[in-house]
Amino acid sequence: MKQLKFIYLNKILERIDIMINSVFISEFVIKAISQGFILDDNSYLRDSWNVLDFSIVVFSIIDMSLPGSDISFLKAYFIYFRL
Repeated sequence: MKQLKFIYLNKILERIDIMINSVFISEFVIKAISQGFILDDNSYLRDSWNVLDFSIVVFSIIDMSLPGSDISFLKAYFIYFRL
């Protein structure tokens, strides 16, 4: 019975992860379109916080696209060492 609860909890956490990743990806797309990606002076990748967000987005996309991969520690690594 406990295993069934953990499976249910895991499915809920996976859906929450997809929703949060979707918010980060949407934020990236909107900001990259409005500010420009890298070439302008005030472009998206010229700000260090946006570089952090971009690295999280890239690792999130990799994590979602490769089933069975657990690279969430890389997202935590980038967040920890960028602060």
